[in-house]
Amino acid sequence: MTGSIPWKSEAWIDHTQTMLNSFRHFVGRELIDRTASPEQQAEFLFYAPFVVVSHGTEADPILNYGNQAALDLWQFELE
Repeated sequence: MTGSIPWKSEAWIDHTQTMLNSFRHFVGRELIDRTASPEQQAEFLFYAPFVVVSHGTEADPILNYGNQAALDLWQFELE
């Protein structure tokens, strides 16, 4: 992660793109506006006014992403 700006990390941007592509594939519409750069999309998703979380494929799934709304809701800080 790049300092305190998570969406500038290539891994974060890649994960955001995977989530947005998956949402479009399974729901049939975009979750956010996709006309901006991937980095800007990662920032927009992080500060979206709704909770966004994702998890891995473990038998007991482990959360691997939470945007600011999710962190605020569950009173967590970005690690």
